[in-house]
Amino acid sequence: MQSEFDAILEKMFSGKERPSVLLAVSGGMDSMCMANLVRYSSLDMKASVAHVNFSLRGEESDSDESLVRAFADDWGVDLYVRRFDTLAYAAENSVSVEMAARDLRYRWFAELIDEHGFDYLLIAHNANDSVETLFLNIVRGTGLRGLSGIKPVNGNILRPLLGFKRRNIADYVHYNKVPYHDDRTNFESEYSRNKLRNIVFPELEKINSSFLNTVSRDMAFFTQASEILDDLYMTHRDRLLKKICLPDGTVYYEIDVKRLKGFKSPAYWLFRLLEPFGFNSSQVLKIYEVLDGQPGKEFFSPSYCLLKDRNVLKIYGEAAEYGDETVHALPYECGGHDGTRVSVISSSGLSADQIKGMPISVHVIDESRLVFPLHVRKWRRGDRFKPLGMDRFKKISDFLVDRKIDRFSKRNVRVLVNVRADGTEEIVAVLGLRTDNRYRAK
Repeated sequence: MQSEFDAILEKMFSGKERPSVLLAVSGGMDSMCMANLVRYSSLDMKASVAHVNFSLRGEESDSDESLVRAFADDWGVDLYVRRFDTLAYAAENSVSVEMAARDLRYRWFAELIDEHGFDYLLIAHNANDSVETLFLNIVRGTGLRGLSGIKPVNGNILRPLLGFKRRNIADYVHYNKVPYHDDRTNFESEYSRNKLRNIVFPELEKINSSFLNTVSRDMAFFTQASEILDDLYMTHRDRLLKKICLPDGTVYYEIDVKRLKGFKSPAYWLFRLLEPFGFNSSQVLKIYEVLDGQPGKEFFSPSYCLLKDRNVLKIYGEAAEYGDETVHALPYECGGHDGTRVSVISSSGLSADQIKGMPISVHVIDESRLVFPLHVRKWRRGDRFKPLGMDRFKKISDFLVDRKIDRFSKRNVRVLVNVRADGTEEIVAVLGLRTDNRYRAK
């Protein structure tokens, strides 16, 4: 096993001379096996050990720490130890204990790498762990990449034991008398991974005694298929997903529905396009079902909003919310609903030709009708005004529909309001879109 391990690790190092490696060692069988293999490796490397005490098992957790300390001291390498109140972290962040432990340890490992300049972090996941991850991904819902299990190389994180089964590791540890501690929680079936390990997999091995080998081989095929599709996706991504930059530096994205449906398996391509924005597979399925539906349907990921808008899907980041403002004099400038800059200026001193040449983002107002201060606020249901060139009132809601302003952009449409002497409100302009005819330049 030692020679095979060295060959795997040498390939992972990709020719790097005397790399510095940080070993994540819990004191369990897998990590102690990896530490021992690194200790007696023929490769030239500088090793250090990191141990996390999660404070979950009282004296057992402290005993694991003592074991790792003794091993590192006997080996003569640097040891880093960190204790966490994992239960408190899980409660404060509303995550499972498993997720809390994962977050805490990987965050600390990253800090150690940055602080001490380690080239690689070595994690002791094995073939059984990878197959367990595959099944957990299937149960929770996954794309093709989730069928690949755990990656042996992920940036500077290396997992040199992924090619070995847990049985191989147990044989090595017992033959070489490597000290380790069993985590009693591994034999309990409270957690999802342990249910697979202790209940599901033994039953599957009764059906196929080479179950782990078979699934591991299939995962390699899934990985190859995923890499091929990744290349194909990157080739067509820009054709399907258009990035639109607004004048204020914000961006949103559009997916052309007609073009998307022209691809084979459009549901798959939609999943790939939306996955980076945090939409999960069940949401993508619902989005796919409304591609031919009426516009206006919205879907939300943790950080994005997707809007079905006629022939496109629009993806927006978290919107910058504009607040109310008071205007004491003209000229006045503000941000428009689409990120453009909007100006409100007086018609005084401007010629007819100058007024006529103003862009839509500039409102030229007859200042003699204004009663300062003016007020800027978001439009409300029931608001109405007389659009420039019209003598009759129109609801702003209808005006926005006519202008084909999507539901997301409507949230930031604001109006400039003139409060008359009798206390009544009159809308001077729908900012960035249309001036009220009553306040047009004379």
